[in-house]
Amino acid sequence: MQLVISIAQAGDGLELRDRGAGCPGSSAVISSILMMALVMCCFFATPAMADAWNVVADEGIDSSHGFNTPQQEVQSAAVFDSDLYFGTMGSPSGGQVWRYDAGSWANVTATGFGSSANLGACSMVVYNSRLHVGTYKSSTGCEVWRYDGITWERVAQSGFGDGSNHRAYSMWVWNSQLYVGTYNFTTGCEVWRTAGGGGVPYTDWEQVNSDGFGDDENIYVSSMLTFGTELVAGTYNGITGGEVWSYDGGSWTQVNTDGFGDPNNLGVYDLGVFGSRLYAGTFNESTGCEVWGSAGTGGPPYSDWEQVNADGFGDADNQGARPIEVVAGSEMYVSTFNSSTGCEVWRTAGVGGPPFTDWVQVNSDGFGDPRNVGASAGVVSGTALYLGAANQKGCEV
Repeated sequence: MQLVISIAQAGDGLELRDRGAGCPGSSAVISSILMMALVMCCFFATPAMADAWNVVADEGIDSSHGFNTPQQEVQSAAVFDSDLYFGTMGSPSGGQVWRYDAGSWANVTATGFGSSANLGACSMVVYNSRLHVGTYKSSTGCEVWRYDGITWERVAQSGFGDGSNHRAYSMWVWNSQLYVGTYNFTTGCEVWRTAGGGGVPYTDWEQVNSDGFGDDENIYVSSMLTFGTELVAGTYNGITGGEVWSYDGGSWTQVNTDGFGDPNNLGVYDLGVFGSRLYAGTFNESTGCEVWGSAGTGGPPYSDWEQVNADGFGDADNQGARPIEVVAGSEMYVSTFNSSTGCEVWRTAGVGGPPFTDWVQVNSDGFGDPRNVGASAGVVSGTALYLGAANQKGCEV
């Protein structure tokens, strides 16, 4: 099996690395940026047991692969028509979308979708047989574009009518509709949905939550996914801590306590489903990232939440856990944000605990480069995991 990861380093650029065959028990691949950081050494193997990673796209990405060095971070990733797509952030020139196929890279957008104000391609999902991409545009509000493999069309603009919706931060498809979660520092995050009705742009966009879920400190929807029969969303709240909300198609219900009882858990950085449980990775600058799991029992809020890692995996500099990815249903991978020694990737099969006793770090810190501070986007394709990273040199995969 082959595992490929793209790593992000804040302000530094992205790297793409490939884990070779021979990973113990690896039918699972890590995807997206939630990877758990150091846990107590009695529970975890040392980095000496790290898997072998190989860079597949380097320095933003380098000219031999077609990525331009102004692209500092990979922000989104998806599989579309059997090819891999990565969305980048390229301030001040504008974000881009790149396609990766059989070792070949191709830029499939004009920078910034024709406007340097579209600084990044922050979210990405396939809906109605088209790739949909949400942008970061602080000047007039985020945009949403769709791609059929040949042509790009804008299907939402100007922050859904609110210029304070600067980013289409997350996307998900649920019950045959496309959902978009925004970043809004003014009135709080918003969730919008469409069935793709009308022309271009879509004419049936509607907001389905109250601003900030009733709290304007919930400034962005960091992640969305399906858990059971409901749509689940995680938020960032710098005052009382990140929140997890569940939607049944009619109403939203908060299913965790703010910050899981600790306001230092500023955000629910990413969400994942492993087995029959929902997992949430936090951002915590004080004691390090945390990963919490629930089977959705009791409540609301769910009464069975339990922390499944040691704080920061034993290192308080592992501040964020994102993304959380599962390969072949048997292993969960979590990546950390660490601006001191570089991001870490941790793997578990969910054994023992809590916390789980089989966590193992499967990369060297920062993949050997401390400038690879975090991997914010990941995607699984077959038996391979790809991660996109931020790095001062330029983004890597």
